Amino acid sequence: MKRLPMALWVFLVGICVSIGQTLMLGPLLPERVASHFGPTGAADGFMARGTFILLQWGIAGFLGALFIGLPVLIRATPEDAINLPNKRYWLAPERRELTLAYLADRFFAFGAATLALLASVLQLVYEANLRDSSNIDSLPWLYLAVYLAYTVIWSITLLRRFSVSTSDFMPPR
Repeated sequence: MKRLPMALWVFLVGICVSIGQTLMLGPLLPERVASHFGPTGAADGFMARGTFILLQWGIAGFLGALFIGLPVLIRATPEDAINLPNKRYWLAPERRELTLAYLADRFFAFGAATLALLASVLQLVYEANLRDSSNIDSLPWLYLAVYLAYTVIWSITLLRRFSVSTSDFMPPR
């Protein structure tokens, strides 16, 4: 039996956390939920509790479908439509499966980071609503900064992985 990649497990846990967050905290929310906060942290958008919960589930479902679907989609994509540095080398028959598995793992890791950002920010929204505050802490900016730093590191790692010169491995044609 084939083992599931750790990044996929972490991603699936992220989906479960998002669902659990709404199941545990959603019923405790007031009927009118502060759902959007401006740059100063003051609430400036509201919606019904049910709509807020459905929106959170919809976003989590979309992210789940997106990041699980990307590896499936890339396998079905014609090689000439894949934008990958040195793709002739990396998608050669002897390396194709390892390359696609690596990309799938990286997609799951990025999806897990995206879900962590979502759950963290929504936790602040839940807390603001549960304490009857129309303000949210300034932590969303910190969460966003960490996520953007992760995105930069993730991108650099991906580029470095696939930037190996094909001339080092294949004779010129």
